[in-house]
Amino acid sequence: MRRFHFSLADLTRIKIKSARLPALETVFALDLLVRGRGGELFTGWRAPVRARLGDQVRRLKALNQAVATQSQLFALEGDERPEATLPPEVATAYHEFTQAAITPYWPRIRDHLDGDRDTRAGHIATGGVERLLSTLHPQVSWESPVLSTPFPTPQDIQLAGRGLVLVPSLFLVDRVTVLPSRATGEIVLAYPARLDPDSAAAIWNVANHNERALDALVGRTRAAVLNALTDTPNTGELGRRLGISSAAVSQHTSVLRKAGLITTRRHLNTAIHSLTPLGKILLKGHHESMTRS
Repeated sequence: MRRFHFSLADLTRIKIKSARLPALETVFALDLLVRGRGGELFTGWRAPVRARLGDQVRRLKALNQAVATQSQLFALEGDERPEATLPPEVATAYHEFTQAAITPYWPRIRDHLDGDRDTRAGHIATGGVERLLSTLHPQVSWESPVLSTPFPTPQDIQLAGRGLVLVPSLFLVDRVTVLPSRATGEIVLAYPARLDPDSAAAIWNVANHNERALDALVGRTRAAVLNALTDTPNTGELGRRLGISSAAVSQHTSVLRKAGLITTRRHLNTAIHSLTPLGKILLKGHHESMTRS
């Protein structure tokens, strides 16, 4: 077992965060797909993802192993861009998997994780820290002042005033994992967010329907470009994410720019792209309309 020893200061410094960017969820989703975890709740996700990946499915096991060796790069609550320090071929495959497995669903996933975060925060209000820590997951036990999680060998960790960051994950499913935050020195405990059949169906079905609707409106590749603009990538990065040439990216971004959906600014010899308010409204409107349908 791994045992976390809390001081009084640690108990006052517990934080619950949900990822704002999909890096960490991509890692957990890749492992879930490769290992066949998740059961029926993820049936509506697996088939579309495999279809989008096509022949790339055969390389997922190797990608999962490569990403696992770089796991420390993903240990910042999912809020960094770790691909910048991955080997180029791994970074390309990682982007392609993110585009197929996470991007179409990300707004709904993020809403679900935010909901789990808020529910857990409510536990503190109604039952204090004890209720929060004792209801995280069946594999986690709380006997004040020690929180225990599964681990191959006995390990005692003194939090020593650093507190603990709790991060819900949709794809972690059946286990918890501990990650150090390089940015703050805090310990991050990722745990499975609660998921029921109705919530799973809403996430997968709405996202797939929305993806088809957006494809019909602007074309499949341009829809993929819009969905890939969760940050401000340059032309080369977009090409790697989508598996197309920089010339093709330039053609599609030119059309989207003329339509007022994206903007492009130059930095040295690099073109950097981002969504305009109209582009954001288009994506947001599609997700909201599908949610109401």
